[in-house]
Amino acid sequence: MDEITSGLFIGDAYSAMNYFNLQSKNVSHILSMAGEVENKFSDSFEYLHVRITDTVDEDILSFLPQAVRFIDKALTEGTGILVHCQQGISRSASAIIAYLMFKKRKPYKTILKRVCNKRPIVKPNSGFVQQLKEFEQKLLECDYDLDNIDITVEECKLEEVKHSEPDATPKDDFKYKLDKLTKTESNKPSGALDFLDNVKLDDHEDSHFKFAGIDDILK
Repeated sequence: MDEITSGLFIGDAYSAMNYFNLQSKNVSHILSMAGEVENKFSDSFEYLHVRITDTVDEDILSFLPQAVRFIDKALTEGTGILVHCQQGISRSASAIIAYLMFKKRKPYKTILKRVCNKRPIVKPNSGFVQQLKEFEQKLLECDYDLDNIDITVEECKLEEVKHSEPDATPKDDFKYKLDKLTKTESNKPSGALDFLDNVKLDDHEDSHFKFAGIDDILK
């Protein structure tokens, strides 16, 4: 059980069952991100139980607004909160990272580093990382608060559907756009193709940003 910021703790399933340690840390709220772990002290703590699995295809994004609000509620009341999953590595870490991104308006990598400094074993699975980065982008683009944080998630999901290419990898889609661009008739500005000289596939890890420049040219 590690303290990430004042009153905000992360731990494993055992941490959630250590009653006296929770009491000594002034914990009043427990956010369980593990579907397989039951709430042991429901008479003593306020629980929010998010029943998800630690798999890359699990939808954690839909639960982030509720988790962020619950964490904020506990800390606003001046008490402590434990966020846990089975091992305190992926699911619980993702919820805490989402909360800190929301409160600090800092990018995923910055918050991940901060959390890892307090708990080095933290490592969200790749599916959660992708969803957290989508969440990050919407937070950085707009001024969301706790009342409309759900809009962030809905927009992320719309973007995911909009940009999904089930039969093509991001690089395949990128090559398709290159082919389309090079075949465009001469009514495009002469500098359009010059743009491609500065484009490198490996420089664009996030498909959400990858094609912005090319899409603008193709309009």
